[in-house]
Amino acid sequence: MAGISGRSAVERVLTRIQTLVQPDPAPAFALQSRLVREDFVGIAPVREGTLYAIDGSNALLAEGGWLTIAAMRAGMSRFQDGSVVERALTPVWCAAPGSDSGRAEFEALYQECFGGAPGFVPSFDDPARAITSMREILELFVAREVAGRLMPGDCLLFDGSCRGATPPLDALYQEITGAASAQVSKFRKVLTLKDWTM
Repeated sequence: MAGISGRSAVERVLTRIQTLVQPDPAPAFALQSRLVREDFVGIAPVREGTLYAIDGSNALLAEGGWLTIAAMRAGMSRFQDGSVVERALTPVWCAAPGSDSGRAEFEALYQECFGGAPGFVPSFDDPARAITSMREILELFVAREVAGRLMPGDCLLFDGSCRGATPPLDALYQEITGAASAQVSKFRKVLTLKDWTM
């Protein structure tokens, strides 16, 4: 069609990205935030503990008006003495959580990971919500495995969304964090940034 150029639209978006994303963002961050090295207070570790970080990801493989197919998995990285000493990934789980099949897909994955049916299976009117909940199942599966390995002083980091978007996952999250905190000695320090508490 005359007057419409897809190439110019792509170039406009790429130019905008280039102005926002710089090769070294640290100077721009320092300028905008007005933070300097002296603003940070270091925290001396009580002992050399192990850090476990858990995160998940998902991707749409196909999306149409009546069909959504997604793949998801979760993983764990274990850090000790500043190095990655272990990595583990769940198998990739594929699902087609349409409006009529989201509940069945959720229940099948929950059964696979935890060996039983969830007490409550939510209704998913949006495939994206079902996919998020299924990714969280995988994250919680990994977290449950890791929680049993924690020693005093260890730290378990969850992804920000790993808080249970649905009632059965929220209960599972509470169970895992309760088990983890029972096994890990409570050590808490406040990181201060001059007058700010983070």
